Amino acid sequence: MTCRAGSDQFGCYSGACAGTYNCAAGACSAGKICQAGACIIAAWWQVKDADLISQGDIRSTIPSSAYKLIDDGEGGYPGIAAYSGTISVGSGTLSSKDWMANITPSPYTGRKYDYEYFTGSVPPEVFTDPKYAIDATINVSQLKNENKQRPDGYFWNYRNGDLSTNSNLIEMSEKVILIVNGNLTIGNNITVENGVGFFGAIVKGNLTLDPQISHPNNPSLEGIFLTDGVFATGAGSGRLYLRGSVIAWGGVNLQRDLGGNNSTTAAEYFEYAPDLLMTFPRELLRKGKVWREIAP
Repeated sequence: MTCRAGSDQFGCYSGACAGTYNCAAGACSAGKICQAGACIIAAWWQVKDADLISQGDIRSTIPSSAYKLIDDGEGGYPGIAAYSGTISVGSGTLSSKDWMANITPSPYTGRKYDYEYFTGSVPPEVFTDPKYAIDATINVSQLKNENKQRPDGYFWNYRNGDLSTNSNLIEMSEKVILIVNGNLTIGNNITVENGVGFFGAIVKGNLTLDPQISHPNNPSLEGIFLTDGVFATGAGSGRLYLRGSVIAWGGVNLQRDLGGNNSTTAAEYFEYAPDLLMTFPRELLRKGKVWREIAP
């Protein structure tokens, strides 16, 4: 079998294909998926107003020069791509400014802001008082039960083991923190009232999203999500629009695929949310010393 060049600039096999192949005109390469009789464009991802930081490569098979990997934010500027390996953006461009930085050494040797670090700053009673404990499967609205609210105004929740959530939590005005000493599966949309509400998940294991968490134009998931394991978006055909931040020390598994809509739409879209930093709990902020010279 051979590949031929099409008018859409993607190669296709001219004969029948057993399965799906990656190819370009005349040769195989990543991002050009070919099937018999039709060109299927590979799924890709995109961010808005956000920095990208990777200890390895950054890759998104953007299908057209009309799209950027990092869209400008409301202030008119994109984020920075920092990486230790290589950057590949397919037929697209990096950003309006092409800001990038190669980081060394690799692997990262600085302070690791992970599950252990953040749980070391959590009020101790969250781990010992039964009122903060939650079951293995919960309706997500249970995370903001009144008895879980501390004097700081935040609703603290702790699961010692794996956790799965269900049902939606939309335009939440409360501030909720979820700590999971295990794996977390989020099975529902979670959004917050911008500048008022907060949602944060701190996970020891893997963090997996249900494929039904999706929306074509608006955020279907908002918050700050930190996992020591892998952050997996869930295999499905609906677009994931996440507004917030993702920190995944074990890597990110991008599993969405929009099929024919891949030609114009990113399967995963991550938007930076600066208001979440303003509502971030003070207990979890980095503590530092301030040195001042004073008169003797």
